[in-house]
Amino acid sequence: MLTNIYLIRHATPNRAGGVPYRTMPGPELTQQGKEEARQAAAFLAERSLEHLYSSPYARAEQTTEQIATRLPDLPVTFTALIAEHGETESLEHLRTRIHEFLAGLQDATFRAVGVVSHGSPIKEMLLHLTGGTVNLKGHVYDTGNPAPTAGIWHVRRTNPDDADGPLVWQAKLIFKPGQVL
Repeated sequence: MLTNIYLIRHATPNRAGGVPYRTMPGPELTQQGKEEARQAAAFLAERSLEHLYSSPYARAEQTTEQIATRLPDLPVTFTALIAEHGETESLEHLRTRIHEFLAGLQDATFRAVGVVSHGSPIKEMLLHLTGGTVNLKGHVYDTGNPAPTAGIWHVRRTNPDDADGPLVWQAKLIFKPGQVL
């Protein structure tokens, strides 16, 4: 039964390169971003992940590569369900695909997974999993994101022994590059 989800925002992308940000493949990571991703990978190495999911955007893929380098036996699945919020995509469509992704996780046999994604999808996952109870005040980073680049939210099921009861999740930001919180 899934009890731990680590929501990982991609590391710092090159916004100055002229590559459209919200269109595939999007910008690649900067050197700073690669270092942030290595730090996140080192942090995740101690978290007993059983599977890693990633957005197919270049910045998420390159963040995932750093994690996979540190955890070479960790299976990785790339899925557009957790991709960046598209420029012309409605918020309702974003919610629908995020809910579809999370519904698929409920059937998984894993206990702990990592999800490398983007600000808007991570915010929607946090809100959906916690039933809107997550406190995002004080967690507003660049361009309004709920996590800093390479930041990690830990979403933990608080009632894992109640298999028949409702899923109850709590979320906490636990990592920023250079800081374990």
